[in-house]
Amino acid sequence: EPDVAFEFGVANEDDHALIDMIEQPSKLHNLYAFSDPPEDLQEVVVLPTNAVPVFPRFKQVIETRDAKLIHKLRKQLREGRSDVGVFLTRDLDSEGNVNVSSADDVRQIGTLAKILDETEDDNGLVRYQVMGNRRIKITDEKEDNRCLPVGIETLEDEPFEDSDVLQAMRHELIK
Repeated sequence: EPDVAFEFGVANEDDHALIDMIEQPSKLHNLYAFSDPPEDLQEVVVLPTNAVPVFPRFKQVIETRDAKLIHKLRKQLREGRSDVGVFLTRDLDSEGNVNVSSADDVRQIGTLAKILDETEDDNGLVRYQVMGNRRIKITDEKEDNRCLPVGIETLEDEPFEDSDVLQAMRHELIK
């Protein structure tokens, strides 16, 4: 087997094992582990964002200081449930923080996402790295004084005809 040249030398056996793992994703056991949430999932906790919406199969970092939400998400993660509903907020408070007290404070269309990682800084800011799965719509608000759980339904993509314009737009976005 020929050696693979790297910037700082020649690959050794360990490097070949890493290359094999990268070329065969099934061997990447828990590296960015992602499994589809159940199709019948009907309730999620809202993780609001004021930035860019999370798109299916894209990763994004969402920040929060909301102690109730952080507590609920940590409890959910300990129980092995990492699915959340990511929704854009309608308004920000005077300091630019996300302030959500009801389902009316967020857009009704969002993304079902999986929490991949959580980090916290010294100031209490928690960052969640999420990966979008599919588009969802809020159907109703559940009663819970600790966080904002909502009922959801999955939105199906409308059929479209592929054209040269769509292909050009797709190539511009993926660059």
